[in-house]
Amino acid sequence: MELKYIIEMAFKNRRGMLQALNYHKKAKQFWREKRAQLIGELYQLLLSSSGESLSDLTRSFANRIGFPELCCDKDEIRRFRETSNMYGVKELIENLIDFGARTKLVSMLIAPALAQAEGIGIDAKNTNKCIYSVGLCHPISADMSDCILDDDIPKHPIIPYENWVIAYKIGAASIFYIGQKHAQTLGDRIMERLEKGLDVVSEAQRLDLEAKKSSYVPLSVIEKIYDGKIGEIEATIFSCIDILGGSRHPQFERGSLYLANEVQIEDDNQELLGEGGHEKPGIPNPSFFLNFCRDRWKRGERDLEDIMRGAAIDSYRKGEEYHAKVKEECEKLGSTFHTKPFFEVTILYMHKLLVESHNRFLKGTTYPILKPQLAKLIAF
Repeated sequence: MELKYIIEMAFKNRRGMLQALNYHKKAKQFWREKRAQLIGELYQLLLSSSGESLSDLTRSFANRIGFPELCCDKDEIRRFRETSNMYGVKELIENLIDFGARTKLVSMLIAPALAQAEGIGIDAKNTNKCIYSVGLCHPISADMSDCILDDDIPKHPIIPYENWVIAYKIGAASIFYIGQKHAQTLGDRIMERLEKGLDVVSEAQRLDLEAKKSSYVPLSVIEKIYDGKIGEIEATIFSCIDILGGSRHPQFERGSLYLANEVQIEDDNQELLGEGGHEKPGIPNPSFFLNFCRDRWKRGERDLEDIMRGAAIDSYRKGEEYHAKVKEECEKLGSTFHTKPFFEVTILYMHKLLVESHNRFLKGTTYPILKPQLAKLIAF
């Protein structure tokens, strides 16, 4: 968080700002420790597995989430071994985790999960195990799988792309396996909720791939994609933590889903601006923004800049709807929930990012780059 935001938030909610700084610090330390643990477990798994068992592992993973293209055959396993021998197994694993971990892992998952667990009163051992398995391993595996299916894997500076894709497949399957292994020790109710979440995310991923090939997607389908592919990952971890605490705070599951969707709209703005890890400005597909652009085109609008401006405003209003729902769920925590100020500040901060990215996009700086892209998508 930038200094200007820290100062502003401190004036609005000093206690919440102090909690936010504290949990962000704890989250970074947690990630350092669990990153090292995941590297170690992956290293042992890959070294101890035969080519056949690795192929079986990827097949089992692909079958579970319903995408056979994520499976690796024996030739791909052989090429992976050659790559890991050439560049070093540990170095390859470290690269996979660092490339695969989402940029907001600390702020959007770990810090809020720690604050939720401490607020509920869950012991550190179960908290660590739950966040590691459900909140780290599964989201990283899901994000890596998403990149593979979207053919949008970040290029490695040294490893050839085809070999890097194979590494991503094996990494996604192996990290999923590790996550499942640890989650199984948390009890049947956790596993039931996790399995439900996996089904929802997989279905949303299928809708996402179909939407990319379609000339028009109903708003209800876009909402399902955001809820399932994006929001459900967050909702699952916060629901699992609530289960560990006796299922007394369902507002965490609902609130995290709404917040994730609001943040995704802000991420869409960053893609439109060519910011936040995006190499250049692009049209997020599928997205509320693109859907609203197509709606305006169907209504007879033809000025692409006006269409983009109007669609951005429509998309922002959708973000405001999610923001209002997040605030409503947060209020249900009550004044006695001692980490509530953390969530108040986090919600305020994420909303501020949405407002600022929206205003930057309305200035029109990236419109000349986006217009030909939008023209192709609208005329698809």
